[in-house]
Amino acid sequence: MNRLVVVLAALLSFGAIAQSEFPPPPAGYTWVNCPESKSAYLKPDGWFFKKVEKQSGTWGYFFTKENIDKQGAFTTGLSVNIVTKVPAKSGAPAPDYAAAFINEAAQANKMLVEPWHKKLGPFHQYGVRTLVSDPKGGDFITHMLAIGNEDTGTVYVLNFEAPAASWEAAWKVREPILKKFLIDTDV
Repeated sequence: MNRLVVVLAALLSFGAIAQSEFPPPPAGYTWVNCPESKSAYLKPDGWFFKKVEKQSGTWGYFFTKENIDKQGAFTTGLSVNIVTKVPAKSGAPAPDYAAAFINEAAQANKMLVEPWHKKLGPFHQYGVRTLVSDPKGGDFITHMLAIGNEDTGTVYVLNFEAPAASWEAAWKVREPILKKFLIDTDV
């Protein structure tokens, strides 16, 4: 089932580098360049990538084990939503919006890992891991990250999710994806 939630561990400044200058991807992964948002993410080999055109100042990307176009949803994968001009839309600075997003997710579901916060340059990262009960589709785990850029007012929401029954196997695939991605400090 397609659910939007978030996860994060580390990030690198993207700047205006060409894809040929990206760091080498780990074995079994390929960089997916998203030039419209000046960001790049690792996609596991054999997984699918889907871009959702920018709507209301938000870009959406999906890196999924299942083919969303054929199945209409996914059960294991990463969703990325990049929301621009957050202060104008919400009345709150991007880091505060990111923190509120994670706190809401933590309160709505059973926490498996307490919320955390890290700061790197203009980026404030907030994260939480939760267990979401779903009587119809089965329980699933989400590892969410919300990153607020205090300089640009942009929020990045990364959510890795998988069925609870297959979380350990999915987590091994997830680790490189959320430990190395590229986002531009100017977006």
